[in-house]
Amino acid sequence: YYFRHERSGSTLTIVFRASGVGHPCDRKLWYEYIKGIEEPRELQTLFTFDIGTALEPVVVKYLELDGWEIKYNSGSQDAEIETVIPVSPGIEIRGHHDLILRRPGSDWIMGDVKTMNSFAYKNWKKYGTIKKYPQYYDQLMIYTNGLYAQDHNIRIMGVFALNKDKAEFPVPYDLMEYEQGRMDEILARVEEI
Repeated sequence: YYFRHERSGSTLTIVFRASGVGHPCDRKLWYEYIKGIEEPRELQTLFTFDIGTALEPVVVKYLELDGWEIKYNSGSQDAEIETVIPVSPGIEIRGHHDLILRRPGSDWIMGDVKTMNSFAYKNWKKYGTIKKYPQYYDQLMIYTNGLYAQDHNIRIMGVFALNKDKAEFPVPYDLMEYEQGRMDEILARVEEI
């Protein structure tokens, strides 16, 4: 799920993943992205990630049935559209957004599909994305800073959630505004790490 280093000719580029850069521990990010040392993932964790990836197209289908216009960037790490944010020479943030969507006639929203169990879902609904899962907010911030989002004049971001234990229709979501100040903090943190 993460790249750490990419070699282009004789230049080595350190690549932070948009999905990981919001992790609260600088040391963890330093070990993963700079040293290339990552905690091994248990099969249960990988299984859970794969379930989320498999359910993503189901969420997209039901968003469309609810009247959303969608441009889906399917394929997770193999998705066609990749956001690349240069941080400084030799450092980049990269990631693949899930989708952009809008109600007919309204502005595009940068969307990320998140699958959750009942406990996580209940807390997300109660506290919202920014308080409960700030790493999701940071991930969307990165995608919304990219050229694809700029081409679509995107300023609103949203987490679209699926409770794996008890699906809810229409698909619940939490919308947030893009904040350049927060993006500047993310870039400064990555450069410092």
